[in-house]
Amino acid sequence: MSKKVYVIGCTHLDPSWVWSWQEGSAEAKATVRSALDRMNEFADFKFVCSSACVYQWIEEFDPAMFEEIKLRVKEGRFIIVGGWKVEPDCNLPCGENFARQSLYSQRYFKEKFGKMATIGWNVDTFGHNAMMPQILRKSGMDSYVYMRPMPREQELAENIYDWESPDGSRVATFRIHLQYVKNFVDLNEVIDRMKLCDEFYKNEDYMLMYGVGNHGGGPTIHNIQLMQEYNCLADKDRDLIFADPADFFADYKRTHDLPVYKGELQHHASGCYSAVSEVKRLLRRGETSLTAAENFSVLALSLLGKDYDTEKLKAGWENMNFFAFHDILDGCCIKSAYDDCLYMGYETVAIAEKQKNNALQTLSWNIDTTDKRFGVPVVLFNPLAFDVEQTVEINKNASSIRDKDGNDVPFINAVSQAQAVWDRNNAVFRAKIPALGYAVYYYIEPHERDRKTEENPTRVNELENGYIRVKFNALGEMVSLVEKSTGKEILSGAERTVVIDESEHDTWSHAKNFFDKEMGAFTLTKMEKLEENPVREVIKVTATYGKSTLARYYILNAGEDFVRVRVKLDWREKHKMLKFVYPVACQTPTSVYEIPFGSFERPCNGEEEPALTWAMVGDRNNGLAILNDCKYSYSAKENAFALTAVRSPIYCDHGAKRSEESYYTDQGEQEFFYALYPATTGDKAKIFCRALQLNNPCSLVLENHHNGSLPLSYSGMSVEKENILISALKKSEDGRGFVLRAYECAGEETATKIDVKGIGNATVVFKPYEVKTFYITPNNQWTETLFMEYNE
Repeated sequence: MSKKVYVIGCTHLDPSWVWSWQEGSAEAKATVRSALDRMNEFADFKFVCSSACVYQWIEEFDPAMFEEIKLRVKEGRFIIVGGWKVEPDCNLPCGENFARQSLYSQRYFKEKFGKMATIGWNVDTFGHNAMMPQILRKSGMDSYVYMRPMPREQELAENIYDWESPDGSRVATFRIHLQYVKNFVDLNEVIDRMKLCDEFYKNEDYMLMYGVGNHGGGPTIHNIQLMQEYNCLADKDRDLIFADPADFFADYKRTHDLPVYKGELQHHASGCYSAVSEVKRLLRRGETSLTAAENFSVLALSLLGKDYDTEKLKAGWENMNFFAFHDILDGCCIKSAYDDCLYMGYETVAIAEKQKNNALQTLSWNIDTTDKRFGVPVVLFNPLAFDVEQTVEINKNASSIRDKDGNDVPFINAVSQAQAVWDRNNAVFRAKIPALGYAVYYYIEPHERDRKTEENPTRVNELENGYIRVKFNALGEMVSLVEKSTGKEILSGAERTVVIDESEHDTWSHAKNFFDKEMGAFTLTKMEKLEENPVREVIKVTATYGKSTLARYYILNAGEDFVRVRVKLDWREKHKMLKFVYPVACQTPTSVYEIPFGSFERPCNGEEEPALTWAMVGDRNNGLAILNDCKYSYSAKENAFALTAVRSPIYCDHGAKRSEESYYTDQGEQEFFYALYPATTGDKAKIFCRALQLNNPCSLVLENHHNGSLPLSYSGMSVEKENILISALKKSEDGRGFVLRAYECAGEETATKIDVKGIGNATVVFKPYEVKTFYITPNNQWTETLFMEYNE
């Protein structure tokens, strides 16, 4: 029997890259029209198309063409793959972003075509996190097709295999050789490519992708005729079959026992995880804002019966799904493309914040605040599934702060952003807020304007509270970070602000995964102790390098076991990178990085690595976690642990011509937070919770005195075990129940009780690193389901 080559007619359509997304939508029309025409001309031709946005554009632009697609899908010739809005970056979106890719796009495919994609399709994506097999399985997909990283970037024993994620989920996986789509010119080119593939796939059957791609296009008449011509050769080595990729996987699995690979698929373009800071900031802000808006909307629904518009939040999530497209999110588009794409991020935040405010104003207005004894009420809301204690700043001067029981709460009046207008200070205090709930505090405004709380620092180069002691040297460098409960010194030397020469790197940093060519450092211009009071201590360190200025505010809040660092950076460098480096005092350093729905250990070899809200270096006895609110790139060389703050290549520099007219990324001012948390490799659940706090500060409503049916404090959720994290709480898509998604984050089999007040409760068991989605009925029936909220 002849060996087979399953020829896959396809294209690769980047919705945005060196063109705008509007141009990408136009090319979608032309590409699909061409594919449909080829089907009319060649009875055995099949076309593979990923990305729900392509189908949605055509449905909107040309309903008649969309009906043609429906007919060809029903025939099995127009083949839906991917199951997601786009082919996203597979390292930077949070787990919930991936779940919403599947929820909305797979349901769209089911509604419009009667079927969902069964094959994951991310052929140009630059890397793939280790949790992908579980994400795919819970998206209704049992197979996966990718190309990057290529063999020179990551060697694997086999290129067709079962890929297993940390929870044990598996998907059959195919690695494309050389190109994800090829526009063959002549028959010799087809034969030469097949010879290379014969060797790559060890003379087994395989898939061969053909067509015109990147800016769309699809298979040409000539491409198809070449495949037919090959099949007519008398001395051919193989049979070419116009195929659906599902045919290949089914046939291959029937005749082969697939080897198993456990791990992640990295690295192709390590520079992209720190390129174009604004797109990363909007991703994080969009994801957290949407989640908070849903949580508070469910809270208002359960307490007051106030319904909410799921379609608006769906539109926000679909923006984030599109925003996750690999070239957009990875900072690889031309500047003018970002001028359009970034609006989607801003729109998402606006959608979420409007919906959140709607819920919060309704909730606060229904709290009984008639008691006037303690002052004017302010309502603080916590979107997280665990209790928090946070430092809160209200837009009011105060002469006293009290909790709901009238107990005095320590506070200060600090400089506000409105001081230049009204010479007004803001009250700052620590507040305890229940899980997915709220707490009322009271403030009394002074009869006369209070001045800023006077500061008389006694320890000008130190920060200290009940948990942490920090020291700085005369150069403004942190040299000591002590965990007071254990007496452990976390640092083995001084922190450094290192400037890296990356003039030899392009935007992607192709074939260059190490940023280690140090060329300088920021030098101190001023260090000052701004605050030392019962609420917090703050040291500001200002430094310069070249034309750039860096101000870091090291903030140690009372009752907090990590140091927050507020960064104000005015970056004016080109072809350079800035890293904040911390030497960690540990004997056997291991680096751990947050990935979607979990974490993953990597070697401390200095390679640039992607991560979500945190990463850490340490061992079972000591270590340091660095949390952040919008950065995604780290490195660890032995015990030298670094957060990448910024880099400034040319926009979309692919190694071609550089000119004086080129635009450089990340020029100018930006602000962000990171935090330093003493932790060991056994503290993963605690690290997750601290990172969630950093990224989800409480919301507040300044209220007045009025009647209401709600109490002064309320908790809407409890989760018994710290290592079970809530990813989503929402109305079900069918409107008849609720959906809760949770995951185990510490690698431990766990049984836990989850109680969502007014909705339902259950005791559930999680395997290590398992994600579970529950459909909760009005009579408290919990049914585990796929991300799409049904099982098929």
